[in-house]
Amino acid sequence: DGTFYITGSFSGDARFQNDSIHSYNNEDVFLAKYNNNGSLIWAKNIGWGTNRDRGSALFVKNDTISVIGFFKDSLIFGDTIKASNCDTLITNGHINSFLVSYTSNGNYLSSKQFIGTANGTRLNSLHICNNGDYYISGILDDSLYFDNKTNFISTSTGSGKDIIFIKLNSNKDFIFGKAIGNGNLNY
Repeated sequence: DGTFYITGSFSGDARFQNDSIHSYNNEDVFLAKYNNNGSLIWAKNIGWGTNRDRGSALFVKNDTISVIGFFKDSLIFGDTIKASNCDTLITNGHINSFLVSYTSNGNYLSSKQFIGTANGTRLNSLHICNNGDYYISGILDDSLYFDNKTNFISTSTGSGKDIIFIKLNSNKDFIFGKAIGNGNLNY
């Protein structure tokens, strides 16, 4: 139908044509939908946090918008900050990553947290296959934990930053992850 979506972060008030949204604290995540003529359909604050929160990439599949990004301290996802369907993600003191899904109307569906052990990990690319599997790539700093710390990926040499790629199933459960690098800065 030609609609498209954008994500990112903002602080204070963000103006989207004739609509505006307000951040909860420092930097929050936004999601906006436009028609094929570039006119705004809706804009939402989709992640209310207490520190830096950023949407890095999104992918649209079967009327579901999935967004990846990172956050520091805590982050709340839901239809509104006080909605009954909110999920609160809390970090371990380091920057953590998230995968969150919304309907094409901007209604919250679900979120997933990836726990980082350093502050340099950034997930910045997302693809969803026809079978619903998620492929994510980015930069890995030290280690990244999945599924309540039952699965993890560490840098190839234990130091530096590596390239990371991850596969999740359609339920956002960890299938595998790989770190590629040589102990230097690999992006």
